[in-house]
Amino acid sequence: MTAWLLMAAALAGQSPEQARWTWTLYGADGGDRVVLANEIPDTPSLRATLECDPGSGAVLVSVFDREGADAGYVSIRSGQASTASQGELAEDGGATRLTASMRMEHPVFAAFLETRALALHQGENRWTVRVGARHGALLNDFAAPAAADPGGPMRALNPLITVSSVLILAACASVETPTPEPWVRPESPAPTPIAGFDWHFNRHADGAALAYGVAESDDVRLSLHCETGTPGLMLYKDVEEGAAPVIHLESGGETERFPAEAQPSMLSGGVILSATADPSHPVFQRFRRVGWIASWVGDRREAYAAHAGSEAAVESFFNACG
Repeated sequence: MTAWLLMAAALAGQSPEQARWTWTLYGADGGDRVVLANEIPDTPSLRATLECDPGSGAVLVSVFDREGADAGYVSIRSGQASTASQGELAEDGGATRLTASMRMEHPVFAAFLETRALALHQGENRWTVRVGARHGALLNDFAAPAAADPGGPMRALNPLITVSSVLILAACASVETPTPEPWVRPESPAPTPIAGFDWHFNRHADGAALAYGVAESDDVRLSLHCETGTPGLMLYKDVEEGAAPVIHLESGGETERFPAEAQPSMLSGGVILSATADPSHPVFQRFRRVGWIASWVGDRREAYAAHAGSEAAVESFFNACG
């Protein structure tokens, strides 16, 4: 929808100098995506957008034409709360767009509603999304827990997006939070390293990351992250849509289910599960000793074993984050 919005705005023929930046809320009938855009009306100029599919509880945050942006992980912060998301970089209507995702029930989004300021961090780069006080009501409408007057019309705030004369603001908030499946102890055979896949350690300005996958690719099966000055780990795993919202890990006889949040994955079309964990948990301490960890998705077990010499990457990560 964003690309269509940009192309439609370009038809107006106005230059950015003839308008001013504002926030506009676009809602569509029939369950289409809801967009809150920081734009110059009737031009292709965009600074930022918030997008959601009605009832999903997931929000996509995008910033446009920001120097230094890449497809790495993005730290999302508001007030004292923070989370992390896999960043996605794309060309959209001639503009470069960096997109990250978060859940509406996460403390970061709650802080954003209060402060109306959201910061995206990536390495040394920081980009801030601010919603001024006069547009605070639009942000609240975007996050509304229920549709506004579903039996009556709602005026579209930008005529370029109007599909019909009757528009309904579809709520972004999720209807319910799934309950994790009961805990089940799995078997723990020692796995064999897989050719082409290994553990990769990366230390950066904001912390450290440990990822299992193919080097220099977006094929990542499991990743662990920590931020400097913030206790605990963040776990991320890309799974198929409909998978239980839990990251289930096993290593050397230890196992744990970490309740997770699900966010849309632009890479796989499924969802990215994110969870917090204590690095001192027995499953991670066992991982440090045996050099492998396994992930369960339903009844499917995927084992991630370090190749000879790569155990140092695992130890370096926990030395940095543990």
